[in-house]
Amino acid sequence: MNRTFGIIVSLVWILSMAALIQRDVLPFWRAQDPPSQPIPPGEFQVAIHDEAGNRLGTTWLESMPLSTTTTVHSMTRLDVGAVTRILPMFREMFLDTKLNYDQDETLYEFSFRLETGSVAATVEAVRYEQEYACKAQIGNISKSMSFSGEMSKYLGDSLRPFTHLKGLHVGQNWRLRLLDPIALLKSQTLEFTTQLVEVTEREVIEHLGERVDCYKIKTHGTVAWADESGRVLRQEVQIPFLGKWILTDEPYDEKDRARAWQRMGSLRDGRLSRQSKRSPNVSDIDRHGRDS
Repeated sequence: MNRTFGIIVSLVWILSMAALIQRDVLPFWRAQDPPSQPIPPGEFQVAIHDEAGNRLGTTWLESMPLSTTTTVHSMTRLDVGAVTRILPMFREMFLDTKLNYDQDETLYEFSFRLETGSVAATVEAVRYEQEYACKAQIGNISKSMSFSGEMSKYLGDSLRPFTHLKGLHVGQNWRLRLLDPIALLKSQTLEFTTQLVEVTEREVIEHLGERVDCYKIKTHGTVAWADESGRVLRQEVQIPFLGKWILTDEPYDEKDRARAWQRMGSLRDGRLSRQSKRSPNVSDIDRHGRDS
């Protein structure tokens, strides 16, 4: 009887492990190359709303190709105080991102900068052969890490995972590495998570008064829709503690972007002024932010 019971338990364990590997491990092993990442030259804008339709912020994005490199620069303004009391000191938040690609579309360096009226955080990384050397500065705290370049062919942040997805087809899947900006401020930790992305089907959506046939893309906590050219028209992102955010492509507004850029500079200058009054020393990260 005991021997029979032991055999049954062993078989159940083996089947459970096989199911776990089939569900959680094999998809990562079988992941394909990600879609082409650098977006076409131009200026783009994304509106950010909550499920009730309240405007939470805006992302402005510019793609600037040169002879041998392409720089993708984006700035996001968020009214965090409108949606949560978890971070009461960070009512207004800016995320400034730069991604630099070489001529074969390989990401060779990137930077994220998070700016609030109270504290700033930066993440900078450079690729050396098959790894990225990464450094984060959060207030006066400095942290370093490295991670595989092969595992980071597609990079995003958890507030806006996708930007442009060229060359999609149903059944395609790839690995996505995400930085969590909220964790930088809340827990002062540098967190990159790897998720599996899959193109599940074609689906028609309403966008700017028109019906558009799109590819539907899914990953943990996010569903996105991209048109035939790869332009991501809509994303629904589940943000921990903040609920679902809906990101939609909209016409570019240069004046709004200029005002947001000035506002980000004002937040930075005000924070530096307060810091200089408390202490004669200004951290390296603040010098870098002021000079940039």
